Amino acid sequence: MPYAYRGQYPMDALPPHARGLPDAALAALDPPIYHVRSIVPEHDPDTHTRVPEPVAPPGFDETGPIPVVTLTYEIRPLTPPEIAARLEGLRAEWRTRATRAFRRARDAGITLEIAGQTVHVETTDTAIAQIRALRDLLADTDGTQAFVTRSGARVIVDAAGIAAIHDAVAARWRLILAREEALYAAIDACTDPADLRAIDTRAGWS
Repeated sequence: MPYAYRGQYPMDALPPHARGLPDAALAALDPPIYHVRSIVPEHDPDTHTRVPEPVAPPGFDETGPIPVVTLTYEIRPLTPPEIAARLEGLRAEWRTRATRAFRRARDAGITLEIAGQTVHVETTDTAIAQIRALRDLLADTDGTQAFVTRSGARVIVDAAGIAAIHDAVAARWRLILAREEALYAAIDACTDPADLRAIDTRAGWS
């Protein structure tokens, strides 16, 4: 009898006429919809993998409201090249996490005391370029510049003030760049998947 596997797919992946139907109605369809139960021996995914094809024949249980197909799988050891490939794939995932964490830290900004006021200073690429340009302008003109913060506070800075802001932002960048470099070095040096998963890419950015 032909059948389709329910359980391998979410309900919205079923044919349109079958979506949302109760089990008894699914079992009465032509072809019927079956639950699929997979049995896979416990194993370490870092060293073993499931054999793609299930052991034949599958088991059938038609005593419930909807028939159940039981697929039993075997596992096999990974080959050395497969283990190396999985480790490199995990390294790539952790590098991506480190880069995302770096970008979050980079764009989070810093809080500084400026002219007696607490001000949040943005640290995005655009904001840093503006800070650098303003620093150079005030250094050349020996003037001042007024600006309004997000909270509506009016702040006036001179050349020394904007230079201090620039230096604080630069120090913040040096810190997070060093953290990113350290993470990448630790990730690249890992030869054990468990040690790699223990690296917390979210920590160490402040």
